[in-house]
Amino acid sequence: MTYKTILFATLLGALATGLQSQSIIWSQKGNSNSSLSTYGVAFSANGEKLLSGSECHPANIRMFDVVTGNLEWNYDVGTTFMCIQGVKFSSNGSLIASVEELGNILIFDNTGATPVIVDTIDTGTSYAFATDFTPANDRIAVGASSGKMNIYNLPGGSLFKSVAAHSGYVYSVAYSPDGAWLASGGADNKVKIWTADGVLKFALAGHDHDVTSVKFTPDNAFLVTGGRDGNVKIWNTADGSIVRTIDAHNAEIKQVDVSADGSMIVSASSDQTSRIWNFQTGELLSTFGNAGGGVVWSAVWSPDGSKIATGTSLGDVILWDVAGVSGANEHPDALPGVEIFPNPATDFIHLKRPAGLQLERLEICDGIGKVLRRLDPAGHHFPIQGLPAGILFLKITTPEGQVSVLRFFTAEK
Repeated sequence: MTYKTILFATLLGALATGLQSQSIIWSQKGNSNSSLSTYGVAFSANGEKLLSGSECHPANIRMFDVVTGNLEWNYDVGTTFMCIQGVKFSSNGSLIASVEELGNILIFDNTGATPVIVDTIDTGTSYAFATDFTPANDRIAVGASSGKMNIYNLPGGSLFKSVAAHSGYVYSVAYSPDGAWLASGGADNKVKIWTADGVLKFALAGHDHDVTSVKFTPDNAFLVTGGRDGNVKIWNTADGSIVRTIDAHNAEIKQVDVSADGSMIVSASSDQTSRIWNFQTGELLSTFGNAGGGVVWSAVWSPDGSKIATGTSLGDVILWDVAGVSGANEHPDALPGVEIFPNPATDFIHLKRPAGLQLERLEICDGIGKVLRRLDPAGHHFPIQGLPAGILFLKITTPEGQVSVLRFFTAEK
């Protein structure tokens, strides 16, 4: 595992927990019949395009330019198919997938000027709800009725494996960013983590109602889930333990997503709001949505973290500016001259600090704030063998009570 991105020092201070108004960049409709709900939205990996899928009859699949909001493609699925439950770009942008209500997956080639349908995969189930591509784009998973989670080979759509995943509908599926794991959420209140080949790793109980959405964090270390009980839950993918429960909404959660830097969670709800949560603390950072705007069926983060797209029961596709919301208040000058190197690190980290700067405590923490190792506050050079690979934090506390947190990566050799 390698990590090329180097992130700068941040100060994890007191976080706002009240209402913050987020501005609308643009708003469009997901169907030529403006009264039909927008059920799914998805960004392309480069953040330049936005897909939407709508209610029927007939359903539309649409693609918008993120910068301008202009409608660039509209596909009318006709009277043969029903509502589009979910949409997805492949990671390389060459394919588009949409899940049709009655159990069909529509696959489009997106390499030309206009997407062209190349495969229609019949899942053999009564209903289908969600889909996801592997990061390598060689397979696609779908959650469907009869407890089925089906995995298909690409191109061509031949069945790789049909998994009896849940005792009821499979409402959500998602691959981990490294492609090693596949998660599912079902109508049996269960969250399950599978190998990419469909072998069960963990069956996780904790939600009190249907699990409607699952999403891995960018470092693969955690799984975030949302359910009809209004709760957002964070699970440790290493051992299946529950890390945190957020009492997020007083109504069912339709979708959850995680920001690209892993610092924030967005939840969309039938209470007509979307909410942003600090991943590390579970604190509320922002609540946004139009008054009387209808059920928020979907909410997804842009790859650059500055925008969130939502789809609503009033048919809206809305792009929100959320650049002002941060999972941690950034104060890069809180302790000037303090740095960690190398970053990423495999064997050791070295703490550079100005002469005369005294420290009270020095701790390495994980993304949830759990202290993994306490270090000598007078030291400079620290071995890191035995720490998990991924995103970690060096928490620095001065005798005066200043707290600075530096984010760094540990990488496997």
